Amino acid sequence: MSGSPKYNCYRLQREQEKRLRAERQAQARAEAEQRHREVAMRQATRLLHAQSIVAADFDALESRLHGTPADVMSFLPGAGAAVRNRMRELREALARCSWEGEAWELRDRIRALRQDFGREVSDAARVQAREAAKRMQEEQARQLSRADAECRSAAARIAEYDNAKERVFDALGRSEVEQVLVATQSAIVEHDAPTATELAERLAVVIEDHEKKREAERVRWVAACAGARLKVALIDEALSGLKADQVVMRWCQNRIDEWIARLVTIEAALAGDRFGEVQIAADEWKPFAESILNEAQEMQLREDRRQYVVRSLCEVLAGQGFVLKNGSPALDYPEYPNSAVMIQARRLSGEALAISVPHDLDERVEYDLDGYERRPHTAADGTPATSCDAAELVIEQMRTVLDGQFGIESSPLEWEGKDPDRIRKGSKDLPGGGDEHRGRGGAA
Repeated sequence: MSGSPKYNCYRLQREQEKRLRAERQAQARAEAEQRHREVAMRQATRLLHAQSIVAADFDALESRLHGTPADVMSFLPGAGAAVRNRMRELREALARCSWEGEAWELRDRIRALRQDFGREVSDAARVQAREAAKRMQEEQARQLSRADAECRSAAARIAEYDNAKERVFDALGRSEVEQVLVATQSAIVEHDAPTATELAERLAVVIEDHEKKREAERVRWVAACAGARLKVALIDEALSGLKADQVVMRWCQNRIDEWIARLVTIEAALAGDRFGEVQIAADEWKPFAESILNEAQEMQLREDRRQYVVRSLCEVLAGQGFVLKNGSPALDYPEYPNSAVMIQARRLSGEALAISVPHDLDERVEYDLDGYERRPHTAADGTPATSCDAAELVIEQMRTVLDGQFGIESSPLEWEGKDPDRIRKGSKDLPGGGDEHRGRGGAA
């Protein structure tokens, strides 16, 4: 046996492979349960967050009720009580929410209630102004008063939109309303009753048209926002589950970190109403999640195979009189779990052996032996060479035990420059002492 590096590969027998796969499947089920628990916790957190936001909307409507002047409320008999009753029903519904989507739906309903009440207040203000105008003795004053009522009604509606702190819907319509409003107010200040009346009528038309377009646009936006928000929530919850999965984080942490960073940009897109970007991310998420789970399970199955081989090798070495070095076996590079596992052992007589086991058993298992004497001989091509039959015998005995006792098959021992015609001598003919000896194994 020459001094060239030796190599071979190991393969688990069907019974060992079946047992390892069954163990991995059981572990995968436990990991899935952990992910499901993490998702449930995340859903509860998001529900509490949504409920706190909706509660603030209730407080805003309550402040709106208290801040409405009494003379305006006198034109709305029973409206305040009706709003409070409806608020009480919605608060009870909020307390019963089991999912954040229900809370966001209640938020839309309380905002609609606030908008309806604001419209009633605006209408009451207009009625109040019109009744005051009727008391004016002069037709010009009456016309100006009516125009002023339209202006105040329009201003109140615009203010209600602003108080809602929502995005601007139907921006062009809003601009037209403001322009007509300013023109009407100028005509009133100049006591131009005909112009003020004409502009006030136009103001009533344009603001009514604006409100219809605004509401239609708002409804579309709310639906799109709810859909995008749900997609972001699902990605966030799924990421939380994956982060809680130790197998996934061990083998795929870099890919998970990339999506955690990307989630920040997705949430920014949601906040900026860029729902198309959210949809693209949602479309990409599902295949990513499936691929990362498959990758993690495959990598862990490879690791389970390797650990079985490593444990078996350690037992065989102990039976051959080898003592493991402190800290062995260990990864070549601890920060890379898929790096090779190195087993280092030594006999009391001085012979030493190091075995490098790759993460993927389809790759070569490499041996490094020291303390065995090399024997000079002539290779098949007539060139001088050296061999180490004692080292080769140790590895061959190891292969026999692995196959018979542990169900681990391995290919014949190979090394660079191996002479296929050379006959290895028996160990009884091998003298003691020796130099370093290397070998590699390939797949069986």
